[in-house]
Amino acid sequence: MKQAMQKGFTLIELMIVVAIIGILAAVALPAYQDYIKNANMAKVQTHFDEAARFIENDLRRVQAGIAMGTLVTAGGVADAEVNAAALLVKLNGGAPAAAGNALAPGGGDAYLAASSATLGTVGITVAGTIAAGTYAATIVRPAYLDLVTATQIVDWTQI
Repeated sequence: MKQAMQKGFTLIELMIVVAIIGILAAVALPAYQDYIKNANMAKVQTHFDEAARFIENDLRRVQAGIAMGTLVTAGGVADAEVNAAALLVKLNGGAPAAAGNALAPGGGDAYLAASSATLGTVGITVAGTIAAGTYAATIVRPAYLDLVTATQIVDWTQI
């Protein structure tokens, strides 16, 4: 008489597979969470550095425009080019909350008038005017996750 061939898996084989998957998940999940945390902190730092570089370059552009006579300080024309609202639109890539804007790790626009440690938004404020020679833009990196608050000032007289 022929013996029937066994088909399928035994209970012990299935339990071993489940145990292996559980061990892999236990190792992979914390590594993935660390990866996401580091990526979000890097994104906030990149936005902070990008804002400082962008504002410095924009001020150089305004200085060149004033030197060539294409921009004037009278009437605040040069100041309108680099006021806080104009900088936020330029840095975000569009009007506030517009589709396609640069995004903070926590959602929403990456650059706002005030920084947010919850969302990871970089704060941009402007004081003074170019016409008076007192213009200064302040960029604030929030204390997001393991990052500490940092501030950088881009001063018109230092460009």
